[in-house]
Amino acid sequence: MELCQPGSLAIRRLQERQFDSFQRKHIVREEKVLLVVPKKLQYACMHMFHCGMAHTGRSRTINNIKQCYYWKGMSADITAFIKDCRYCGRRKAWNAKAKVPVQVYDASERPFSRTHVDLSGPFPTTKYGSKYVLVLKCALTKWVEIFALTDKTAF
Repeated sequence: MELCQPGSLAIRRLQERQFDSFQRKHIVREEKVLLVVPKKLQYACMHMFHCGMAHTGRSRTINNIKQCYYWKGMSADITAFIKDCRYCGRRKAWNAKAKVPVQVYDASERPFSRTHVDLSGPFPTTKYGSKYVLVLKCALTKWVEIFALTDKTAF
């Protein structure tokens, strides 16, 4: 069933709010009847189409609402609503740029001509007194060597 069919859940939920102005006002755009949503119901409409449909993104939410409804400034209102959505703010990565640019390396020609080194810890002390882990990885072969260390000093 389409979103804006007369018996659809979207229309029933908005009509349950019992605002007469919702049922009387409509416009025709591209041979389609769109219901004009009064100011009182705009938040409910955005909530239903964004939160009720698994927190869809901005363009999908706008497109879904535009199938059946209209109000002035609709796209800007929906964009602001989604930006203020707490769930989306916690769960979605808003295309943030990395703080440090990704470094490009020349291709390695021989094993261990370029290695990647990482020192991790402190971890719980082992029975041999080790608290740190040194990891070496060959960039060409992806071979990994791991060493347990008691401390992270040079000598």
